[in-house]
Amino acid sequence: MFRPIASVSDQHPTEVAILSSALNLFMLVGEEQVSVTRLIQTAAISRSVFYHYFSGKDDVYAALLLNDELGLSPLFKQCRESPELGIAHLMREFLNYRLQSIDNYGLFLRLESHLNASDSCLERFQQWQRLRRNHVEQFTELARQQWRVESHQDDDDLRYLYTLVWLLADGMVSLRNNPMYLELVQDRRGFKRFLTRLAEQAGTRGEP
Repeated sequence: MFRPIASVSDQHPTEVAILSSALNLFMLVGEEQVSVTRLIQTAAISRSVFYHYFSGKDDVYAALLLNDELGLSPLFKQCRESPELGIAHLMREFLNYRLQSIDNYGLFLRLESHLNASDSCLERFQQWQRLRRNHVEQFTELARQQWRVESHQDDDDLRYLYTLVWLLADGMVSLRNNPMYLELVQDRRGFKRFLTRLAEQAGTRGEP
């Protein structure tokens, strides 16, 4: 049975192992090709153990999304405790987090789309939604403090900066296997560095 967690370290080792096995399998053959039976066989566990931790395949999807978002929580904690790092640091490191595992992020976007389309009410999915909204609000508050923005009317402008990181990361998911992109951009690492600099510069542009 699922209980809300504050970090990946709160998970039982068996749960972590199942999710690691599922992620590798989804990346290898595609999530749509994987049944619960195959997940169980690949993780070398019994059916009862699987259903002790997950209600089904969609619950595994939700758990992967939640773990991914939890991976960003230490960055927000660092910026709250050391506000001198600034929004530029947060935006750069947030984008780095996405770009370092862009193929995984592409998978997570598909899982999110599936769960949204099915109007999932899974507890893990709801916790993921709450955590993502919380990260947006933390970013907004940090930006307001940095730029001494008094009015909440400017919150949309602050959220635009956060959304910019989403846009850059989602764009890389779309581009990464595009033949024209592969032809035009030979230095992919250099391009990723360019994108992180772009995010950082957006975060240092001053008060919106």
